[in-house]
Amino acid sequence: MKYFAYFISQYLWICILFVFLYFPFYLTYNQKVKITKSRDPPIPFDESLVPDYFAHLSDIHINHKYEEQIHTFKTALSRTESLNPMLAFVTGDLADDFTKDKHPNYGTQSREDHEIYHNLTQKYNKSKFFDMAGNHDEYGVLGFTSDGNNYNRFHQESYDDFQLKIINFTLRNNRKVHFFILNPYNFPAAHPPLLFWPSPSKKFLDRIEDALDTIPDHDEIIFLNHYPVDLYICFKKSKKGRDFKQITKTIRYSISGHNHPQFPIFNHHDGKLLEIVGSDLKTHKRMGIFTFDNDRFVYHYFNHTDPNFLFVTNPVPTEQLSEQQIFNELGTPIRCLVFVNKSTNDIKSLNEQNVPKLEISGAINDTMKCVNVTNFKGNLINDYESSFDMFLCSAKNDLPTGTHRIHISGTFSKTIDFTLGNSVPEFVEEVYDHARIAQFPVCLFICLIIGIIIYFPIPKATKSSYIQWLTEDPTNTTTTHTSINNLDHSENKNKLKSNIIVTICGFVAIRFRIQQLPIWIRYLLFFFVIYSLFGPISFMEIEGKIAYIWIYGYICDCKNVYALWGQMYTSFYLICSMLPVTCIAATLAMPNKFQWFLITDILGAIGCAYTTGYVIYRYLSESVDMKFSLLSPGFIFIPILLYFVLFIWKAVSCLKHKSGYDNVNYINAKSLL
Repeated sequence: MKYFAYFISQYLWICILFVFLYFPFYLTYNQKVKITKSRDPPIPFDESLVPDYFAHLSDIHINHKYEEQIHTFKTALSRTESLNPMLAFVTGDLADDFTKDKHPNYGTQSREDHEIYHNLTQKYNKSKFFDMAGNHDEYGVLGFTSDGNNYNRFHQESYDDFQLKIINFTLRNNRKVHFFILNPYNFPAAHPPLLFWPSPSKKFLDRIEDALDTIPDHDEIIFLNHYPVDLYICFKKSKKGRDFKQITKTIRYSISGHNHPQFPIFNHHDGKLLEIVGSDLKTHKRMGIFTFDNDRFVYHYFNHTDPNFLFVTNPVPTEQLSEQQIFNELGTPIRCLVFVNKSTNDIKSLNEQNVPKLEISGAINDTMKCVNVTNFKGNLINDYESSFDMFLCSAKNDLPTGTHRIHISGTFSKTIDFTLGNSVPEFVEEVYDHARIAQFPVCLFICLIIGIIIYFPIPKATKSSYIQWLTEDPTNTTTTHTSINNLDHSENKNKLKSNIIVTICGFVAIRFRIQQLPIWIRYLLFFFVIYSLFGPISFMEIEGKIAYIWIYGYICDCKNVYALWGQMYTSFYLICSMLPVTCIAATLAMPNKFQWFLITDILGAIGCAYTTGYVIYRYLSESVDMKFSLLSPGFIFIPILLYFVLFIWKAVSCLKHKSGYDNVNYINAKSLL
């Protein structure tokens, strides 16, 4: 029974800890959306207005080694030209900046990738085609003006313009829209995945607020940047005391990319800000169009290889409503923009005049009337002869307040749910990936606290009554009898404490065992736990400068830059490097009768070594390249050193014990003579 209790106290708490730490990573998060009011229309709906429309592409990932990604982008640009929108926006990850598409894979600057993107887009008017940097575009950049910054090499803009650029546009109803193009990067910029979550500077926030103060209250503002809002780590506040997330709640729309969702994700923030996380071109090959129709904003998406060129501009789909949208005006028509290839001869989907044939069913049953409005297309490319005509199709809508569904079929098909009235029934939406990040620092904090509890060298633990049964010599009949009674039958008040130590708080029992080690070993182990607070986990190189990853993020060129992955790598160090060392040290400190548990400890160490190998193969090699990965202090040298010290100490101890035992036998034998 004592061996079983030892086994439980040695490993069960680790299993409980792992379940607790890893469970949040597999959760999906939902939020309730409650929209209690509609924005009132400034003027009645004008059916003569042709909607304005804009293109959105994201996560291109041009890689000069892979023709498919280049071909995908060419096709997407061709589709954009066919639509010929007013403006086009690319929200980051223009280049891939990876040496290959399989792991181990180092993320660093690739001039060829940026050059291909530049060559494919330089024909567009830079006052109508806008892009911004993604995390891939800034991998391994020492400074904004450094030679390695290929994004700036081909854009040639000032740092102020890079951080914040404002594009002012007047819609057909004379309302103004201000597009804020944001780049929240800090330099030096490390390699992946250290740039996965942005942490904007105070200067960046101040510039945004200063710019917002110049915008009239009734103008539309749209934030465009690479990162979704909830991925921002908001340590810094502006001079007005607001962080980035608080600032975004003062605007109506935010459009980003980065997460590569299969379909665009719509998230609401306090019922006011509508956020769109666009799908990517690299994997899911989708692009977006967003429209303004009489102050109604709608985001649409389509697959670039099989496009559905029907975009419903009014009413606004329920999932895209917010308290800043208009949905309380009844009697406004169902309207959509439709793009049709002039060379199409499909009489089933077009009438004799090449006009789309569209039928509405569901809450409304009607035939849509389509008018050719090709002359109102945008001018992304001046004097461009597109092979597509644009039609504005509409149908009467006399529906009352409430939630409705219609299906449009014919040339193209589309189904939408929409709500009319002064409020929207509460609904649930899924929060996009990587938005809940509290578990990362919590995981590190828990691991660090447990490590300190186990290794803190003072006060020296004593054999208290509730763990004595676990460690005393089993040949002691009294102790053994008491221990078994305490564990199985006794109602002694210490039984509960013993059970807690054995199960949930097994690390307390491990602390007791560790403190049977020589004091110099205890201090050595304690040092390498505290090492996680200040020591380098791994070294890396940024444009020839040696840098290193540590708990806060990374340090390069005497600059300390925050990165959440610093805490994640430190957590991996404590779990994969220090935890197996802890188990082995605890067993080696026990009497020889417990040494067979080393088999389990070594198997656990092998499992942790495998996990370390995966971390290096999948993540660390991206950050520091394989050459620095194999020289990592945290994942390679420290665990090897500690294993070596422990086993050498144990071997020497055994030899001394055997030598002392032989001397006693020799003296006893001599006395018998």
